[in-house]
Amino acid sequence: MGRPSPVKAGPLPVGYLSAVSVPAAPQLSVGTSCQRVAGRDDTYRFREFQLIPDTENDAEPITYIVQCAVCEETGEPNKDQAAAHAWATGRLKANPEHYTYREFITRPCRFEPGAWQ
Repeated sequence: MGRPSPVKAGPLPVGYLSAVSVPAAPQLSVGTSCQRVAGRDDTYRFREFQLIPDTENDAEPITYIVQCAVCEETGEPNKDQAAAHAWATGRLKANPEHYTYREFITRPCRFEPGAWQ
């Protein structure tokens, strides 16, 4: 019996993103994509993408939500951080034993394509 032939590792499929992570820095992450060049066998070109905050005019707004960690009740999503914090203050006044809260910030992001390599 012969040894099985090794499997040839192929390139990534078109539109595939790899190495995506979201650290808490202004430059959020970098991904890679590849595209098959038309009319050529086994020829690919690669492109890096950078995940950045979405500041376009049509981007979703940044929203803030505060949640009581004791009873897990949450305030309404709000575009104003002070208003979200005001809900927590009111909740503490109504429930003096609820000291611990969580803040959830939803910030829209988008991938910005780089140059083809």
